[in-house]
Amino acid sequence: MRKFTLIELLVVVAIIGILVSMLLPAISKARAATKAAVCTSNQKQIGIAIMSYSSSNNGIYPYGLSIPAGQHSGENNKYGGLVP
Repeated sequence: MRKFTLIELLVVVAIIGILVSMLLPAISKARAATKAAVCTSNQKQIGIAIMSYSSSNNGIYPYGLSIPAGQHSGENNKYGGLVP
């Protein structure tokens, strides 16, 4: 039975190390993309919750914030365009 030499073992370990070092940046990019997707989803859910609260409470937004008729988030108003 043939045994591995120390040189062969070190070469295999070095190759594995090189492959792992090439894989790590891709993993970190995927992790960042996942965090961005989670953030976007959370913002969407917050918006849905605010709109649901508003529709259940006669158009009143949480914390008593209500937007007068005719003013929208795209306009410059005293609400800073934060609420739809």
